[in-house]
Amino acid sequence: MKIGRLILVPVFILSAVAGGPGKKVEVRVSIDKNQVKVGETFKYQIELKGRFRMSPEIIFPQLDGFRVLSQQRVFNIQMGRKGVISDSKNIFILLPLKEGEFEIKDVKIRLGWKEYKAPVVKITVKGGKTVPHTPEPEQKPQRVPSSGGGVWI
Repeated sequence: MKIGRLILVPVFILSAVAGGPGKKVEVRVSIDKNQVKVGETFKYQIELKGRFRMSPEIIFPQLDGFRVLSQQRVFNIQMGRKGVISDSKNIFILLPLKEGEFEIKDVKIRLGWKEYKAPVVKITVKGGKTVPHTPEPEQKPQRVPSSGGGVWI
């Protein structure tokens, strides 16, 4: 009797995390502006709705020409007569670094073992104030205390 209970608990947890087989997830992507100037921030938002029980992982590619300044996540889950209904909003504030026509693509959303691709979004960046390129901080050797002489890294 006890062995049966021990087996059921891990199976229940696994099905709750995966969201169950064949569950449809709706993915919507939006931006708050279709045209911006260099140095003018805009909002890139990914919304997910469906029957999932965990917060999604958003995987951004290297965005050439943009810097991600901040990220906000909101995850809601509702349990009712029709089962679990979830929605997730992932808001990114992006800063364009150069002018041109851009496509934000290859953004992936991972829910458990399933992976979804966000729809492509196009944005026009016009000339404006230039954003200074901030170089990587210079790496200086640091001394690590040790019992013998000195160790430099």
